[in-house]
Amino acid sequence: MVGLRQTVAEGAPALFGGARRVRQNKKWHWRAMRRVSWREPGDYPRMVVLDGAAYGHDRLALMRLLARGRSSPSRSRMEGLTGRAMKLDKIDIKILCELQKNGRISNVELADLVNLSASPCLMRVKKLQADGFITGYSAQVDVSRLGQTLTVFTEITLRNHRQNDFARFLSTIEKVESVVECHLVSGGYDYLVKFVTPGITEYQMIMERLVELDIGIDKFFSFVVLKSAIVKVHLPLDAIFNSTR
Repeated sequence: MVGLRQTVAEGAPALFGGARRVRQNKKWHWRAMRRVSWREPGDYPRMVVLDGAAYGHDRLALMRLLARGRSSPSRSRMEGLTGRAMKLDKIDIKILCELQKNGRISNVELADLVNLSASPCLMRVKKLQADGFITGYSAQVDVSRLGQTLTVFTEITLRNHRQNDFARFLSTIEKVESVVECHLVSGGYDYLVKFVTPGITEYQMIMERLVELDIGIDKFFSFVVLKSAIVKVHLPLDAIFNSTR
């Protein structure tokens, strides 16, 4: 274990850490562990423990990484140290893909699917959660078994296009429970809004109320969904992101 310690001064951070060799995927890597102590009062907590570890083959590079931060860091500096700009690799993307498909999968099963042992896999999942890549877990409900519903896509055009016009419209539309999606788009109209209601009467009442509220709607066109031929609940993360890495 190679260690490094910096004396804590008022208003300056201290880094405690070291580097050691660990075995992962049948290869030896240098692993840097870092801990930051912060003594100046402000927006940051007194103690920040950096979640996760940095892997590589260059021990000196890792020790230089541990030695950074001798002066008082700015907010952006601290955000960098705490890993908010985390760069994902192919294994991270694979983990996200599998969790999208089955959020209740066990860690052992997930580790097997992404070709990791259980402990490193769990560390990666916790890191993804801490850095905001995983925002939560939810159940997929078969709405058709609950009863009939109506799905409508609505093209909405605003009269004016100043910043406060968009803000006024959005502040109202986000409070409508039947609105499940709202997209600002290019083309001949401004917003594409997706409504899910019990029926056509309820949808008409919602639109009439929105027009009466005078939130800047100039015109709208409604497109009722007759049948949803393809509905995917997860994104093709592998195809989107691994092709650029």
